[in-house]
Amino acid sequence: MNTKIISSGKEVILNCDFLSYDDDPCKISFNHSDVDFILELNFINNEETKNPSFTFRNDGSNFFLDLINFNGPFGHGNVEPIKLGSLGERELSLRYWVSKPGDTTIAKRVTVSVFLEGEE
Repeated sequence: MNTKIISSGKEVILNCDFLSYDDDPCKISFNHSDVDFILELNFINNEETKNPSFTFRNDGSNFFLDLINFNGPFGHGNVEPIKLGSLGERELSLRYWVSKPGDTTIAKRVTVSVFLEGEE
């Protein structure tokens, strides 16, 4: 069974929700329109600042998201979608949310959605 999700005129081409094993990097591989993508999430703890923040970079169809101080039980994520680039004439964007289930675990609960502008 194929599922197609359209949200505000954008096609959801990746939607995943998982628990990480620990706080080591997570790699998510996916394919759309015969293009292979990799999204790498790096969890970084910085004692110098307590506020969560992120940095983003890309290398072609490989995307890297450094998530700094994402340790709260209520979670943190992006308010505005991150523009990843385009696939043909359609713009790609990313939304994510990361929380920590419990006070003692180092594992993260990660939710990621990648959107493609317009319907196929």
